[in-house]
Amino acid sequence: MRKYVAGLFLGIFFIVIVGMVKATPNPAAPPTTEPSIDPVSGQPVGQITAPTNLSTAATEATTWVKYIHNPIITPTLDSWNSEKVGLSSVMVDSTGYKMWYSGNNRVIGYATSSDGLNWTKYLTPVLEPDTTGNWDSGYVMVPHVIYHEGIYKMWYRGALKADTSYGASIGYATSPDGIHWTKYPGNPILTTRSLNKKLSSAYVIATGNNYQMWYSDLPSSKINYATSTDGINWLEYGGNPVLRKGLEDSWDNEAVAYPYLVFNGRNYEMWYAGNYSSIGYATSSDGISWSKFPNNPLFEPGAKKSWDSNFTMAFAVVLQNGIYKLWYSGRDANDKTQIGYAFKGAQAVISPTVDSQFTYNDDQGNPTTVEVAAGSVNKVVTLIFNEITYFQAPSGFRSAGHAFTLEAWDGKQLPTFVFQQPVTVTISYSPADINGLNKNKLKLYYRSNNVWLDTACGQYVRNFVKNQVTVPICHLSEMALLEQIPITSGEVKFIYLPLILK
Repeated sequence: MRKYVAGLFLGIFFIVIVGMVKATPNPAAPPTTEPSIDPVSGQPVGQITAPTNLSTAATEATTWVKYIHNPIITPTLDSWNSEKVGLSSVMVDSTGYKMWYSGNNRVIGYATSSDGLNWTKYLTPVLEPDTTGNWDSGYVMVPHVIYHEGIYKMWYRGALKADTSYGASIGYATSPDGIHWTKYPGNPILTTRSLNKKLSSAYVIATGNNYQMWYSDLPSSKINYATSTDGINWLEYGGNPVLRKGLEDSWDNEAVAYPYLVFNGRNYEMWYAGNYSSIGYATSSDGISWSKFPNNPLFEPGAKKSWDSNFTMAFAVVLQNGIYKLWYSGRDANDKTQIGYAFKGAQAVISPTVDSQFTYNDDQGNPTTVEVAAGSVNKVVTLIFNEITYFQAPSGFRSAGHAFTLEAWDGKQLPTFVFQQPVTVTISYSPADINGLNKNKLKLYYRSNNVWLDTACGQYVRNFVKNQVTVPICHLSEMALLEQIPITSGEVKFIYLPLILK
């Protein structure tokens, strides 16, 4: 009788002499940046981070551009959001984008999107003021929503009277689906000791039973910090405030408010409203001690008569697959409030009959230029260049610190768009970007499913004096400047094989 013993490893190995790619260990899975869990996939929401083994194309998210076709969400006539939409919270999961926003500064609405730019509003408000004269009978607004422990959780601002901030406090609500909400009966969960003060907004990060909140209050015009084990009972930090208004004559000398945060795996990043008109940026290693970006503000009101000429503030930020995306409220001179979009990158409207060129300068001042000759497109499209701030080099490659996506839009994204003739991309890199790399072998690769291929549809041109590489491309994709790890012969690799005994 035969006996088969399969899969028995006896520690016997074969010595294989191969021409092999230098072995590098598989990088550890990065920690999650957003503790909320996607209910469909079961994976953490927004799970791109910046652990130490990632290539960082920029130090932080400080180089932004407003979307050329803003605004992307506008009021609906003769409705509960007929004049103002804004003050939003955005989440992305495997089903797409979800937004909760303030309608007419009185109720909270809901919208969904497959691409973050084209949104469908839910027809009715999902959270409304109390009707019994309770603490939030005047309005509910400025929501912040996370998905945590199997449910959606919202912190929002409410007040007793409409059209006033007198005594405004923070309330809490939960939902199984993000649409049908139940207010916590013990609301408000956070209030001020004096009704002459108000709480204007709250942002919460939750990891297990550890909750962190950053909230703003007036008239002291500062941002504070609190912690909780259940999201309901909060302990205010004894060293508050953690972010103060700026010095006299600075852009945020009157107020700092509406904090919105991302934890990128190494640092906390905060976007906040300065003087209720512009958007600033700050970073912190612990969420308590903050450093304001020296070149604040990142965003200012638009040109006279534009849709955001009065202010740009009250925003939502997502770090998705290494790409920063931001939605913000803009108000015009007639007090109409709408929602716009911004991103780290560059953009241009491309015509079939005109030569076009646009450039993105990263936070280190290194430009990437895209040149599109007339005839490269067969219709008018908008090209969007998104910087991938946090990029992990694929196995077998080393990163030169530049990664991005290039997309074509005509109202909606065109994922299969192909250029009619090559488009030229010129990438400038710094000595630090290529430290330890062979710049003669740098190439621009694109992702095709899980395989990385050379994207060039022509010859590379290298300028070693200017530290530049120029490459013609013919299609759109996620791309990265990489060096393929060289294959060397004569190296010994030990491969352990199973010994099967019959």
